[in-house]
Parts: sequence; structure tokens; C-alpha cells
Amino acid sequence: MLQNFQEANQSIQKMNKTELIKAMAADAGITIKQAKLALESMLANIQKELQKGNRVSIVGFGSWAVSRRNAREGRNPSTGQTIRIARKNIVKFKSGANLSTPVNSGPIKGLLGTHRHTGDTAGRDKIIGEKPNENKKIVNFSIMTPKKILAGSIFIVDVWAYLYSDLDKIKQLARELDREKTIGTKAGVSVDLGTIISIQLSIQHFKIEESSGCIQWNGAPTNASFVVKCQKKCKSANYQGSAELSVAGMKLCTIPFIMTVSQDLEDALPVKSSSRPKYIKKAFASYSSKDRAEVLARIQGMEKISPEVDIYQDVMKLRSGDDWEKKLHEHVPKQDVFYLFWSKSASESLWVKREWELALEKRGINYIDPIPMVDPRDAPAPKELSSLHFNNKYLAHIKYEQLRKV
Repeated sequence: MLQNFQEANQSIQKMNKTELIKAMAADAGITIKQAKLALESMLANIQKELQKGNRVSIVGFGSWAVSRRNAREGRNPSTGQTIRIARKNIVKFKSGANLSTPVNSGPIKGLLGTHRHTGDTAGRDKIIGEKPNENKKIVNFSIMTPKKILAGSIFIVDVWAYLYSDLDKIKQLARELDREKTIGTKAGVSVDLGTIISIQLSIQHFKIEESSGCIQWNGAPTNASFVVKCQKKCKSANYQGSAELSVAGMKLCTIPFIMTVSQDLEDALPVKSSSRPKYIKKAFASYSSKDRAEVLARIQGMEKISPEVDIYQDVMKLRSGDDWEKKLHEHVPKQDVFYLFWSKSASESLWVKREWELALEKRGINYIDPIPMVDPRDAPAPKELSSLHFNNKYLAHIKYEQLRKV
């Protein structure tokens, strides 16, 4: 029996910390560095609570608690002599149903999917996902308008989210709505079911009744509609606009487009091809240390929908040391976007001020993407950044939170 147990035990693959971090990164769609930070943060917080004598519970997974073991007599395994073992505290873990039930009923499924290790020792670091994430879909976004836009008219702009397989369905719906002209597209975005995406629409020299909106991706074609008024004084010309997509208040990408205005139905200008969507691959996050927990939560939400975005968030390390000014120049101006998490604490932080000033100096106003975390009336934007419309951003995030809680 002992031999059978030993043979069975030897066949079990053991996951170490490095392998666990890699598995977490693969499942959550984040970098290994971010997964390591998340794991170490969780373990440190569990340890801190246990040191206080508190119980830590993760419903369904299990709980940790401190138990006192009284002093007792024991034997030295080397000499066989009786020894006195002092009283000490020990940590006990009790598994929950979501952990213990699968262990006794078949393949071990984790909270984020099913995994197995490769059998060969050379591939010990490789984690193979047996079950794909069925909640994640590749989504396309399109901006659609009426075929002709007349000066002085009121019309609707639609921002659609859909699967490529539903493209014909979208075209049919757009024709029925008489808004079938596609003026901007972004394809290939990996989105989890239930994700809420905020949209900020802007068009030069046009009035938009409500410039911010939200859509919730549930697998079927969905859209946000914006009522737009073209001023009578608009000439027959091409006008530039953009739709900014964001998750948890953080910019995901900008879809630029060209909108053509005619003085009458017969007066049509050739439409210039719009520039390509501006994909964000690298970002710098500037924030007050007092807001770190909320900022990291928002970043995780952003990275879930767009794991390919590398967000530099180690500003605490950047600000330490004598060469911090050199480090700022190495990181702040060399990204695709500068995320400015704005709050009362951020408005009072000299570190944050130096970072956004450097971003403005080196890359200009359009490089900075403000993310208001409080009402701008409580933390007014710097006058140098007033054109970035902090208030519109804040209102858009309120809508996002309201939809998320539905």
C-alpha cells in the first residue's frame, strides 16, 4: 500500500510559484509582472490579517484561521530523546465547496478554467489551457451615419459592436434605420461578455446633444446612438471626428472618421479615407499614492479587455532615488498615451504635477488622457489641461458605473 501511495505521489505534477504566476497571467490576460504583483499582494494581505488574529475567508474557495497549539512533549526524530515543544500559533486552512468538490469528482478546475501540466520535465514551465474562455469574443466596432448630411440638419450617429459573423445583420439593421454609411471601424477587439464600454463622441463644428454613451457587450449586436446637429453655417466640406472607446474610464482606442456635409442633396463631396484607428499598446499611469488601490482596480479592468496594452504603473519606484528626473524622461513621454488619474490627492501631489507637466511639454495636450476619479468641482483641472473636458469624462464614468451596477 505504501509503495502504491509513493508511486501515485511521484506521478503528481507540482506547481511552484513561478508556474502559478504564469498560469494566472495566461488566465487573466495580464502580464507576468502584473500577475506576480497580484499574487504577492494577496499573500501579504492574508498574512497581515492572520498576524492580527483575524480570520480570512474567500467564499467557496476556503478560509484561513490562526489556532493555538499548547506546549507538549515530543521526541527528537534523530535521537529518540524526549523533548519539550513550546506553545505556538499555527495557521489552519479549511477548503470550501468550490475547491473540495471538483477535487473529488474529476479533473481539477480552477476558478478561471481547467489546466494541466505537460508531462515532460523540459516543459514544466508550460501551462496548457484545456478549455478556452468561452466568454471572450472578438468584437468589431463601426461608426455609421446617414448617406447624406445636410447643413442645418439633425441626424443620428450609431456606434455598433458586433461579431464579424453578424456583419450582414448589422448592414440590414443600418439600412432599415437609414444610417448605413460606415465612416469608421475598429476590428479584432477581445471582449468578455458583460463588459461595459464607454464611448465619447466628438465632431468638429457639430453640436452633439449627449456626447457620451455606453454599450454592454452580451454577444449580440448592440449600439449606442448619438443625436447630432449640423450648424446651418457649415460649408460643404469634410469634417473630422472621433469616437473614443474606454473601459473603467481608461482609453482603449480612438476611432477617427471623416464626416461629409453637403449644402443640398445634389452637392456631394468625395469622401477622403479616414486615418486608421489609433491602437494603444503602451501607456503611463500617473496617480497619487493615496489612490493606488482604486487605480490598480481600474487598470485591471482595462487589461482584462485589452491584455496587449502594457501600462507602466510602478510610479512609486520611479519616484524614489536621486535619479528620478532621469527616470521620468525615460518613461513618461515614450508611451502611446498618458493616463492621468485625477483626484483631490492627485491635484495636491507634486509628483503627479511634474509628470503631467513633462507629458504636456514633450508630447502635447492630446497625449494626456484624464481619468477623473472625483467630481471635477471638488478637484478642478489645471488651467493648462482645461481643454481636455474633465467634466465630460467624469459624467461618462458615472454612466459606466450606473450601467455596471444594473
